[in-house]
Amino acid sequence: MTPRAKQPVPIHGIHNDFTGDIHLLERFTESDLETWKRRSRELDEVHDSLYHGLEPERNRRRDQLSAALNAKPAAPFDFQSWGRMVEYRYCNDPLSAAGSVRSIGGRFNIGNDCDESGAAVVFPALYIGDSYETAFRECYQISPEKIRETGLTASDLCLRKSDSYVRLRGHIERVFDMRDMRNLAPVAKVLAKFAVPPELVKLARSLKLGKPETLLIRSPGRLQKNLQDANWRGWPTQFGLPSPSQRFGLMLRWAGYEGVLYRSTKQPGANCIAVFPSNFSSDRTFVELQDDAPAAVTRTRLDIASADSLCGWEFVREKDRGP
Repeated sequence: MTPRAKQPVPIHGIHNDFTGDIHLLERFTESDLETWKRRSRELDEVHDSLYHGLEPERNRRRDQLSAALNAKPAAPFDFQSWGRMVEYRYCNDPLSAAGSVRSIGGRFNIGNDCDESGAAVVFPALYIGDSYETAFRECYQISPEKIRETGLTASDLCLRKSDSYVRLRGHIERVFDMRDMRNLAPVAKVLAKFAVPPELVKLARSLKLGKPETLLIRSPGRLQKNLQDANWRGWPTQFGLPSPSQRFGLMLRWAGYEGVLYRSTKQPGANCIAVFPSNFSSDRTFVELQDDAPAAVTRTRLDIASADSLCGWEFVREKDRGP
């Protein structure tokens, strides 16, 4: 007679041995913990494969990607009365991009702590919103819906102290407008040629993720969606790897762009620009304070002459800066 399979211990109906003033939030077994650990390792492997496994393809097709990015160059971009939030302690240097190279970086640039393997190139960006409201929500990374759901302000949720807002005007000679799907189509065509890493094929089969090709970017729509991902920070914070948008920023750097225009994910209908001061190549490109500055603010204009001093290179190791 075949022995009956061992039945799992039921979770519900177990005597609650906690006192009345302690509330049980969740109950799980050691087996559950082991399963979660295994799944976490497998998820890490998937992201490692998507990043490191595709790196040879990105390097091999670097010239193709740069040509695709330059296939439909945008017109120079002028802006006025846009702005950015700066932590109060840094308010005397509002045009410095140093904050973007600390920690994990921003949506389109890579910071010191973005890649645990140490393979990524670190470069700065200056993030600017089209209004005070946009700059505020992008700074605190919170949408109006979240505030309505929780009843808390952005400051409450982020435990931030004082910030300073500055109005800016500028002209970016070489800017990539990723809001226009037509600009992304040539890039997606190159990405569609990427071969699937063998390790990713095995992982997709093991984890029942479907066809591994579906994990790669193959279309302009998918590319734009990934670049506009509201939770892009998950890649560097959870997996210790640059996000797709950060890698795209590096591609724009390769292609010689001085900035990228994109839609705000925190303020519906609003726009932002990430400016790459380390890529300034035109003497017509600049960002400057629109209003009179206090005497303590000595650097009021970011241009090709001042860009290097405002990049924050003093916070980046020489070997991490790349070409």
